[in-house]
Amino acid sequence: TRTAMDNNLFIGANINYNEIEPIDHKELVDFVNHFVSSTTGFINKFAATCEEKLADVALRLQRLDVTTALLEDKLSSIKGLEGVTADAYVSSTVTPETQQTQQQQQPQQEPQQQQQQQQ
Repeated sequence: TRTAMDNNLFIGANINYNEIEPIDHKELVDFVNHFVSSTTGFINKFAATCEEKLADVALRLQRLDVTTALLEDKLSSIKGLEGVTADAYVSSTVTPETQQTQQQQQPQQEPQQQQQQQQ
């Protein structure tokens, strides 16, 4: 009789399980323990790495928040900028995405504009 570990029997598709002896219980427990411990180690290392990166992002976000607050304070001290909002400048910034959207909207707007001019 052959064991499951002999001749890589797990690779074959047509396995007659009646011809194969079962794996020894101690060996099976060793395999399971090794799998559990290696998986646990991987997950712990992965979680620690994620926490480290998340803490780094949180710190960078906090710095950005402080920098933004300082910039807003500096800008608010300039006379003549009281009524200026960022929305007007942010929405007018041309990016490839906004340019494409504008080009798609232009053909739709032209017939509407022509109808308005005719009236």
